[in-house]
Amino acid sequence: YKFREEILDRIIEPQNHSLLTDIARDMQSIWDNYYHLEQDRDVCYEIGRFYYGIQYYEKSLAFYLKSTQLHGTHHITEYNKSLCHTGLGDTESALKSLSCSLELEPTYVKALELQKQLLRSQDERIEISSAKNLVGKRHREQDQSNSLSHLSLRNRATLTHRVTIDPEVITRRVQK
Repeated sequence: YKFREEILDRIIEPQNHSLLTDIARDMQSIWDNYYHLEQDRDVCYEIGRFYYGIQYYEKSLAFYLKSTQLHGTHHITEYNKSLCHTGLGDTESALKSLSCSLELEPTYVKALELQKQLLRSQDERIEISSAKNLVGKRHREQDQSNSLSHLSLRNRATLTHRVTIDPEVITRRVQK
């Protein structure tokens, strides 16, 4: 019943997209016609692995969820879910699945490595975002400074003074 290896590694050439599409559709039919009689056979998990192998991440996640419902939570299933979330660009969900995997098996090396990699890339994105915000702020300040440069020194001082006037002063002047 470990048909992922049989189909993806031995039978199908990666460039044969029409055959992959047909088999992907047939996997759903296999599940629709499957009767869950043996507890030790996790067909959902295997179908999820197949869908992951052809990069159908959402379908893969759905089958991993069914696997969890029928067979309970397993650290490898949670790790595989994190791979799907990563493939979908959902780092937050990937990290949640990895946390669950590591709660079940704290020494699972693949999960530890992926968690470290995702956290590192998340930190890098935060640093890049912070740097972009800083650069943007400096550009806005420079643009503001440049927009005042055509004014005479006296007009710039007046404009700056008006901008920094206390709101209470303005309210009193309006009331007069």
